[in-house]
Amino acid sequence: MNGVSIGAGIPEDQLPHVFDRSYTTKPSGTGMGLNLVKRICDRFNWQIEIDSEPGRGTTVVVSFQVSDAADSSAA
Repeated sequence: MNGVSIGAGIPEDQLPHVFDRSYTTKPSGTGMGLNLVKRICDRFNWQIEIDSEPGRGTTVVVSFQVSDAADSSAA
């Protein structure tokens, strides 16, 4: 996965929960960020990948796909 890792990284046991609504490990967090991004990706059939290593950081990649309708209207 290409990209820049940021933050302190997410422990492996917490990764399955990062897209859950209201899930956060931060004292002042709301747990809305990745949940909202995931819901938008699901709505538009985009792909989201997350790679994280504690102590090294987290990389989140969103792959956008152009729909067939958008392709034909651009011609």
